[in-house]
Amino acid sequence: DMPTEAQPPPQRWVGQLQVTCLSATGLRAADKHMFKKDSSDPYCVVHVQQGLGKTVHKKTHHISENLNPVWNETLLFDVDWPEQPAPLPEILVEVWDKDKLSSDFLGEVSVPWPAET
Repeated sequence: DMPTEAQPPPQRWVGQLQVTCLSATGLRAADKHMFKKDSSDPYCVVHVQQGLGKTVHKKTHHISENLNPVWNETLLFDVDWPEQPAPLPEILVEVWDKDKLSSDFLGEVSVPWPAET
């Protein structure tokens, strides 16, 4: 028998991912008002794939009656990914208008990570 070399364990991306929602401009006014300016009460929902088959979401605070909100809020996600996941995980950021009974979708952006430099 020939001795076999032990294979090193696969590299992983393990740690915390910080996602900062800075601001948005020119959002659609989802709330129609009779006696004051139409507006939205926007907040972000950030979806992060934490590992194979597991997605977690977190929300920012909402900002009342503002079409150009500045959240400047950092959300932390624990992640554990193989070195070469396929497909690459994405960060999905949705913007919603907060209402008492439901929320109205305002837009979204999807960013692959790790971002290529």
